[in-house]
Parts: sequence; structure tokens; C-alpha cells
Amino acid sequence: MIMDFPDIVNYAKIHDVPIIEADSWSTIKQIIDKQQPKTILEIGSAIGYSALLFAKYSDAEVYTIEKDEHRAEVAARNISSSEYADRIHFYHDNAFTWKYPGAVVDLLFIDAAKAQNKAFFERFEPFVRPGGIILTDNMNIRGHIELELSEIKSRNLKRIVRRTKEYRQWLEQLPGYDTIILAAGDGLALTVKKEKL
Repeated sequence: MIMDFPDIVNYAKIHDVPIIEADSWSTIKQIIDKQQPKTILEIGSAIGYSALLFAKYSDAEVYTIEKDEHRAEVAARNISSSEYADRIHFYHDNAFTWKYPGAVVDLLFIDAAKAQNKAFFERFEPFVRPGGIILTDNMNIRGHIELELSEIKSRNLKRIVRRTKEYRQWLEQLPGYDTIILAAGDGLALTVKKEKL
């Protein structure tokens, strides 16, 4: 499979930067093709790879934010040197204090600190229009989601898995939303904000 932006993909491999998996992107692209979002908000730019994919395969205005200083520097460079720079609005900031400059969001993509997924959802969900979509990546935590917490030795990984399990359950029971967990890549939560009656 030929990857888009191969230099960025290669950089991610060399420097061990997590970027969206091909299977996840294939599914997300199908969603974008069907929904035709005009505004996409991404929480967790990393080095800008998925923001560039969003811009390449849609006509949307893409807003993306990254907290990590080094990754933000790389993302800013990758985005500014691309042909999509005029539609990608990049911010190096903390998602919990940053002021989203737009009005509504058609598609919200959460791909940042996994233990904070619920907090990110609650922070930015109010901007998502009725009928809009919220995608959360890495819902399987590399297969660890199937393990009992007692089987996980790492304290940090145990915390992430516990939070992710809680988040998945919370999403599936959340009034006003329909959620399914897709098997694509490392697991993708697809949440649709119901239309108001």
C-alpha cells in the first residue's frame, strides 16, 4: 500500500511517533467521503500527519492542536510546507485552556492522551453540531483492552486501560449519542450526536 506523505511516515517510524494506522485511516476516509464535513477539529496533532490527510481528502477547514513542544514544532513545519496550509489551522497549546475559534464542528477527532479521552470529549462535544461525528482512536490499546487489569504490570498502562474501558462504557450509555466500536486499526469509537427533535 502506498502511503500518503511518505517522508512524514518515515520520520514517525524513525522517531517512534504514533500516527494514525492505515486501517484506521481507511475507515475514517470512508466516513469523510460519506459525511462531507466542512469543519474538522483534531485533538492531538502529533507531527501533523492526520491533519494533512483530513485536508487532502476533504474540502474541510481543519483545526488541530498539539501540546508537546517538539512534536508541535515538527507539525508546524510539515503543515506550513504543504499545499494544504491555507486550510489547516494549527495550534501549539493545551486543549483544556485553548479557545476554539470556530463556531461548530462537523467531525471531532480525539487522538491525544488516552487517559484524558472523556475529558476531551466533554470539553469539545458542545461544538459538535447535531448529526455530527466524534471519532476516538486507539480504543483497543494494542490489545490490552481485553486483559484483566491484574494482568497488566505497568502502572501507567494499567491506568490507561482502566480509563479506556470506563470511557468505552460511558460512551455506549451516553444519552443523546449513538456509539459503535469499530475494529479498524487499534480500535475506533464512532459516536454520532443525535439530531434534536
